[in-house]
Amino acid sequence: MRKKLILMISVLVMIILVVRIYIVNKDVKKPLEIVYEKGEVVPFDGDFTESSEDRIEGYTIQVLDSELLTLEEFYEKFDPERELADDGYTEFYYIVKVVVGNESNDQGEMKGIFLDLFPLVGIEYLSLIDNMAFEKMNPDMPATSFALRKGTTKEMLIPYSFNPEVTLDREEIIKNPPMLQITEYPTRKLIKTVE
Repeated sequence: MRKKLILMISVLVMIILVVRIYIVNKDVKKPLEIVYEKGEVVPFDGDFTESSEDRIEGYTIQVLDSELLTLEEFYEKFDPERELADDGYTEFYYIVKVVVGNESNDQGEMKGIFLDLFPLVGIEYLSLIDNMAFEKMNPDMPATSFALRKGTTKEMLIPYSFNPEVTLDREEIIKNPPMLQITEYPTRKLIKTVE
């Protein structure tokens, strides 16, 4: 008798839990997704990635170019002295050349861009910026977080490292090129990295 009572209570709790989850999630809307072409100047329009407190107002971004480099090609082009240690995992880099602009934000250093929140996304993968490679490729940039003066722009290279054991291999990346995701909410904005 006691086992039946425990079983009935457990089933009832599970039913209540399922109903509660359904009620909470039934009206949740997926973010609107907009895909922009390479070369388009894309405004952030107050959208954000993690927190609404981090809304990006007055800034724009434009993807100018992209390239896929083997580790050796990366060393030849950006680090001939091989100051970056080979982590043993990175087999290639996907480099995205962008221009970030501040058209109308006059909040100075209070509001700016945090590139670490801009993943490179593909069909079955997501890659985050490689901070050490970023510093090597952009020696005039102190970090991946910055603010620009109103009316100015900054061109930079954003590197993403890939390990085919974790993500897709080089041929799959070429076949299905990634997109740069700049915001997640309320609008998910993606920019194509190839034409």
